[in-house]
Amino acid sequence: MDSVTITSRIGRMISHKELDFLEDISGGISRKDLAKRVIDYQMMVRNKGIDPSFPPIKTTEDLEHFLKIHWAMSIVERYNDHFNNFSEFFEKDTHYLCLTLNDICDKYEDTSKRCSHCAAGKGKGQTMDFFKLTGIDQRFWSLFRHAAIGRKGEPFLYNSYGNDLSSVVDYLIVKGIPEISFYFGVFNEDNPDYLIQTREMENLKLRNPFVRFISGLTYHPFSPDMDCFEQGFRYAFDSCFRFSDEISIELLASNVEEETSMENLASRFETFRKALLMNYEVVEKEGNTIITKGLKRALLSYKQPNTSVYAMGEYKKTLLKKGLKEKYDEVMGEITYPPICASTLSHKYIVIEPDGGLKNCVSFEGMHTKSQFNLFEEGYGNMVMWLGSRFHEQRDTIKSRLEDLIHKRHNMCDCKYTDD
Repeated sequence: MDSVTITSRIGRMISHKELDFLEDISGGISRKDLAKRVIDYQMMVRNKGIDPSFPPIKTTEDLEHFLKIHWAMSIVERYNDHFNNFSEFFEKDTHYLCLTLNDICDKYEDTSKRCSHCAAGKGKGQTMDFFKLTGIDQRFWSLFRHAAIGRKGEPFLYNSYGNDLSSVVDYLIVKGIPEISFYFGVFNEDNPDYLIQTREMENLKLRNPFVRFISGLTYHPFSPDMDCFEQGFRYAFDSCFRFSDEISIELLASNVEEETSMENLASRFETFRKALLMNYEVVEKEGNTIITKGLKRALLSYKQPNTSVYAMGEYKKTLLKKGLKEKYDEVMGEITYPPICASTLSHKYIVIEPDGGLKNCVSFEGMHTKSQFNLFEEGYGNMVMWLGSRFHEQRDTIKSRLEDLIHKRHNMCDCKYTDD
């Protein structure tokens, strides 16, 4: 079997072979759960007068499309049965906060260290106002169980009226957020701010042992001087170890340029990794890697290697300079947007930009789009009203354009990337 076609006819039950196929490509969803979702979809669409057959499901991507359509339809059809108002839904739906504290990077300013793939680009020299951040209504902070700091800029270079990264993290802890992750670039040993902030974060962790800190680092081939990059990576790794419960490493490469291919990067990283961990005791236990130095220990994890380098910011300039933009378009294909995107009907992620602009999309494509609402200026109550209005507009769109969404003739992404 190479595909499954789901129709709206209740009498047309999905077969065991079809369920076997869906389970194989699902990535871990049980047969029972898949069967329930198929039947539920059939029940919801059978009286809507739309094309009765879902496009054939041949791949994991096709199945993900079906699951997103089913999920969106379920919210549209059953929202009124479970919630009295949008505020109730929003408070249940929202869990993760992403803070972009600044868009400043000291590596970008030094062309000998500037990463050629940087999606953020030069930035505008923005720094989030600490007092505006801490002035947000308490109801906002009670929504979240995780905060991520990074995305643009270097978090260790944040400074607002004498308040630094550790000041922000301390405030998040006071507000009851139990887990905080950081996305760092390589550290610059010539800049004393990195050492100062490492010590501040180490002291903060000692005072708050039950708050979990996760540091994310990316190993990539886009530095003009790989030896210098690896030196900065090692400094960042050793620094993060001092205050982190977990260090997560991602390998990022592009198969458009031969010298930056994942195969070459993975080979180089394996050699570098041995030197990186030379001064640590490394123990593999129950599928986890634990690194220890003295009395301190941390979990070391590795993300799936990533070859999605976006032609945005500095990387677009790199491709054009090398005459590789056309090849990039051929290899990566046209930018496409799913009919139901991560921010459709969902507020799982809330992003605050340096100027207080609010988004609920964490994609790279949405990095350069202008925020439609400013939390610092308009406040929590107006934020809920704005998100509620957007949510109900999306529900209406799904009702009116369901067939187009099912057959991928329309998408609901409202933060599509456009050239600067």
